[in-house]
Amino acid sequence: MTQLSPVIRVAAEEWVPYTTLLHHNGTLDVKGPMKYFLDEFSRVLGASYEILRPSDGMWGIMLPNGSYNGMVGMLLREEADFALGPFFIGESREKVADFTATFYYDSYYIVSQRPVASSDPTGIIKTFQPQVWLLVAVCMAVVGVVMMGMIWLTERLQGSGGTSRVSWAAMWSVQGLFQEPTSWLPGNASGRLMVTVWVLSALVIASVYRGNITAMLTLPKIEVPIDSINDLTNQNRLPWKLEHGGLENFLLKSKDKAMQKMGAEFSGFIPSCWSARHEIQTGEFATACDKTSTMTMMAWDFRWALLSHPYHK
Repeated sequence: MTQLSPVIRVAAEEWVPYTTLLHHNGTLDVKGPMKYFLDEFSRVLGASYEILRPSDGMWGIMLPNGSYNGMVGMLLREEADFALGPFFIGESREKVADFTATFYYDSYYIVSQRPVASSDPTGIIKTFQPQVWLLVAVCMAVVGVVMMGMIWLTERLQGSGGTSRVSWAAMWSVQGLFQEPTSWLPGNASGRLMVTVWVLSALVIASVYRGNITAMLTLPKIEVPIDSINDLTNQNRLPWKLEHGGLENFLLKSKDKAMQKMGAEFSGFIPSCWSARHEIQTGEFATACDKTSTMTMMAWDFRWALLSHPYHK
């Protein structure tokens, strides 16, 4: 471009990866996909451009007094000729600004701090559900009582005293469950049948328990506390914030109750997901981010930290 070419004033704010602002000798430049659009746009018009950044770092929403802040406000005050997107098209913005035809759609995710595996001393009993443990205890008690009754009745019929054998029968049901060796076995056929059934049952229980313990140690289960909008709005541990730009209005107009609650009870605004990535990573709050920004944040942190990404989407 020559110095005599017209200069287009372009309002821009950083939204990685679409738009990244760079400082060169006191002037602003832009890189990213929107850079290619801006270069082609200026080439077709035969003009150069100047990047202007809003002082508040916002895209622009209507304020209580009816004015607009951010890039939309710069357009209304004629401080810029047009604003560089992407923009979330909302009703209030459409009343005061014209938008180009939509050429890209993106989906949104709930983004929060990634949960980590933590030690759980009670994990040794969480291999089975409480109902399973209760059933095992009931079976052990029933086997012990039945075995004691059989031994007591047999010895009464034979006219011999055997209190010690009765106690052995009570202990045997516990030893059988824990696969402990024992030198005592009942002398009658019915007692030996009971022993066989209980030993085989205990073998199955012990094998399943060992398998579950091994699986838990090999691949610890990580509970994901927030995996949907319902999870986010039904908890009160982690607040959530939204990007400036009209997303809250879109949520409030939704027919879904959880989305309405998300748009009504958020704790504040953030300029962009990229600018708030460190607060999200440390668990200060959750937010809603577009898919491209979410993947960019995870890729950036993976590149520099050489660890798995600290976000959950």
